[in-house]
Amino acid sequence: MKTEKSEQIKKMFDEIAKKYDIANNILSFGRHYSWKKYFIKQLGPTLGNAILDVATGTGDLAFAFAKALDYDCTIKGVDFSEVMIEVAKSRNTSNCIEFKIGDATKLDFATDTFDFVTITFGIRNIPEIEKAIAEMTRVLKSGGKLGIMEFGTPDAGFYGIYKFYAKYIMPAIGKLLTKHPDAYTYLPQTSLEFPYGKRFVEIMQTSPELKNINFTKLQFGVVYIYIAEKG
Repeated sequence: MKTEKSEQIKKMFDEIAKKYDIANNILSFGRHYSWKKYFIKQLGPTLGNAILDVATGTGDLAFAFAKALDYDCTIKGVDFSEVMIEVAKSRNTSNCIEFKIGDATKLDFATDTFDFVTITFGIRNIPEIEKAIAEMTRVLKSGGKLGIMEFGTPDAGFYGIYKFYAKYIMPAIGKLLTKHPDAYTYLPQTSLEFPYGKRFVEIMQTSPELKNINFTKLQFGVVYIYIAEKG
């Protein structure tokens, strides 16, 4: 069921969708591409795999998966933002990728469908996190992998610089690029507040079918990668 908070978040993403890619590129200094490539490498997909990318946004990870697998795969990308999906569809030139509107807490796929389910920089924007993790686990095949990449709180030596950037620089640049008054205040603030590392692993453990949960941090702890297997 959609909540008032999820509707507000959806509206925000609809409003910034058409400038989302350029904002991401500038605000991450282009680093998000290398993070996603590393994420895919850690997951270890193989030719012919079926992959679901949740909160796919404008489709960056779906496109990166397809390229890594030489387009010998089946990829579904879902997002609750209609405008994000419109942008993703406009970018798509591959028959192996399909984008559709979808709710992370109520996925329109059969149980045990995918070899990999992923979500990058989206789980913190879902009010019902445990429900979303349970749904992503449900549609995974036995032995399949769930991969989550999300922002965290940086290590102590880098925290002050990052907090200043997130609190002052990112909102100003984000507002200039997207013309949205609040999006790039909300997004970095949720990054700093979101549970990370062992705390997020504990949330993942609420889905009893998930086994071998591990995490890796990148960029001094700015980004965390969580990978688990469905038992």
